[in-house]
Amino acid sequence: MNIRQERIEKLPTIGQIINRHEKSAAFRPILGRARLRVAIAREIKRVRERAGLTQTALATALGVSQAMVGRLESVKDKRIPSLELLAKIASATRSRIVLDQPGIHVEVEAPGYPGGTGRREKGGEQILRPLLHA
Repeated sequence: MNIRQERIEKLPTIGQIINRHEKSAAFRPILGRARLRVAIAREIKRVRERAGLTQTALATALGVSQAMVGRLESVKDKRIPSLELLAKIASATRSRIVLDQPGIHVEVEAPGYPGGTGRREKGGEQILRPLLHA
């Protein structure tokens, strides 16, 4: 083993770095936002795939580009989509989107979602049941 490999092996893992800084007041909000963004990306991909849609098909249903759907599903994108966009995704996939992270719980259901408990707005176009807690 050469000196470079030894140095690399001595470096802490990402998990070790996160554990070390998790209690830091400055790092906690950054970590929370990153975890929320990853949860949103995974949930969007999950409901799209469960609905049997490609990124292009979902993009067409939403009236956006395929690249935007790709960004929404990417864990590298740092933007957080609006509840309105999540509601449109739930409607297009006829599903329920659930985000349950420390400090936040949001549920967005499509109109007519089986077993749904969401609130139906006038005209039945939008169902949102966000529940935010600290």
